[in-house]
Amino acid sequence: MNKDIYIVGAGTYGEVMCELAEILEYNIKGFYDEDDSKLGSSIMG
Repeated sequence: MNKDIYIVGAGTYGEVMCELAEILEYNIKGFYDEDDSKLGSSIMG
């Protein structure tokens, strides 16, 4: 089964969702966030 996902929100909420997605063995393809200042930044890596 293909378990690719994108996470909406690249702040604290996004980090929590990233941790949960990794535990559930999802492949995180990227993050969506309306804050342009976060463009190119790294989360959990």
